[in-house]
Amino acid sequence: MNLQASPIDAHSSDLPRLEKLNREAFPPQERLETPKLLAMAAEGLVEIWAFRDGKLFVGFATVMPYGPLGYIWFFAVEHTLRGRGYGSQALALLKELYQGRQLVLDLEELDDSAPNPQQRQARRAFYLRNGYCPTGWFMAYGGATFEVLSQGEPFLLQAFAEMVQAMGIRGFHPRFFQK
Repeated sequence: MNLQASPIDAHSSDLPRLEKLNREAFPPQERLETPKLLAMAAEGLVEIWAFRDGKLFVGFATVMPYGPLGYIWFFAVEHTLRGRGYGSQALALLKELYQGRQLVLDLEELDDSAPNPQQRQARRAFYLRNGYCPTGWFMAYGGATFEVLSQGEPFLLQAFAEMVQAMGIRGFHPRFFQK
């Protein structure tokens, strides 16, 4: 296994696979369509990375670098390749690429009444195994609540809140809170 990250733009040969995985991995209310992500990348707001093992497309990440932060906004591994260590290697590559920045991500909060409680628990456990820690902060938007995890302490809430505002996505105004 020799995982590598390469940037994706509108001319990337990995674009069809990224678009398919984007639609499979994220529910419509949480997903940004690929053309919007590409437009944000063209404006320099986000960076989109493809993960490949040789010729094999493994997954992708969309990261928003902002001041001292690197917000892993979207991260997905092909479902047929999960459980093989690719996700951990991809996170390690992102840590190298954004060295010196606090990496932050959010995930659906644990909720036993949700339709996918085991999937949520497994996803959270995966990030904890890979060095992410609960920040004690949550954000709510689109009728859902997300837990914020980060690498490194203390969590830079003010910078994170500023970054979310800088996204400039119409109607995206998450509320931050602690439980």
